[in-house]
Amino acid sequence: MKKLLLQSVIICVAFVVKCHAQLLQKMIEFPGTPSERHWNFNAVGQLTDIRHANDAVIADFTYDTNGNMVTWNIYETTGPFMAGNHIFTYDTNNRIASYNGIPVTFDPVTNLYTYTIYGNNGYSEAYYYTVNLEGLIVAESRTFTFAPDDIDYDGGISAGLYLNGNLVRLYAGNANWQGNWTHVTIDNPLRPQLLPNIRAALFTHFDSPSGKMAGAEFASGQLESRQDYGLFDPDTDEFYYELNAQGKPQVKHRRYYYFDDLESDYVSAIYYYQGDTIPD
Repeated sequence: MKKLLLQSVIICVAFVVKCHAQLLQKMIEFPGTPSERHWNFNAVGQLTDIRHANDAVIADFTYDTNGNMVTWNIYETTGPFMAGNHIFTYDTNNRIASYNGIPVTFDPVTNLYTYTIYGNNGYSEAYYYTVNLEGLIVAESRTFTFAPDDIDYDGGISAGLYLNGNLVRLYAGNANWQGNWTHVTIDNPLRPQLLPNIRAALFTHFDSPSGKMAGAEFASGQLESRQDYGLFDPDTDEFYYELNAQGKPQVKHRRYYYFDDLESDYVSAIYYYQGDTIPD
């Protein structure tokens, strides 16, 4: 494995990446398959849109002057994303102040976001999101109130565990899904560029880590090397990488095992950095 070299100091101001050295300009997911998706980034490293291989737009994103994501428009339901528009505002501390026009409160003692949707005849839905010090989701839940004495509880993501900047465990209760990850000592180029998106996306796609961009592929500081799905789940994924001359990942390979038998081995992502030539 190539040793990583310190190429430059990366300075982030209010979540906007200011240094252009080795920033991603594109990631192609699942190249050459019907699920191929292109993630495109602008000159300062912000995700601008996600497209199909035929250039049709799946989703696009906009940001405020502090680098916070303010809109996420999803034009079709595809992969983990559900069609819909998501709009965010922020307070002076760059914490989310409203989501789709609904006020959001934040408790700095418990790191808990809360907002409530009110309906007719006393009906309401209250959403609760606990985050870590970086604003990444640790747990979520919601309650449905039909009457003062008729309240239902719904648990979504119930445990997100981070160690040394890496997501090592995430459990989605309703989906009965669990992810456990290990990592290699190679920096994840997606994480610093997607932090504004991951922080805001926690309000979307309840109980869907992939829909929130909350899995280790995006949220971990280092690249994932293995993913297990639970104690009795027979599925396992292993990942290995081809690096460029600067020690950055260029190609991500994924091996899928079922009961320790190798079922598939394929390229799951290709990374292009600013200055790279992207083939037609």
